[in-house]
Amino acid sequence: LKKSSGAVVGVAEVGRVWGFEIGAEKSLGEIREEFAERVCAELAFWEGCARARYATMIEIVQVGEVGEIRCEKKDRRAWVVLRRGKGA
Repeated sequence: LKKSSGAVVGVAEVGRVWGFEIGAEKSLGEIREEFAERVCAELAFWEGCARARYATMIEIVQVGEVGEIRCEKKDRRAWVVLRRGKGA
């Protein structure tokens, strides 16, 4: 888990992952109904998703804290994958 414009400060274990093509498989309303309680988002979040074509829901089953780890990341992904380099 990475702070915005900052270091990695935690790790998370992923349980289940759901992927949807909105409209083809489920409507946004159906996704909201199924996941709203677990997402804990305000109405503004769901309103911001109104034009989305795809939705990915990721279940976090365990979270742990780590010391700050700096990494170069410039994209908009909400996660990073850290791998050990040579000699690590």
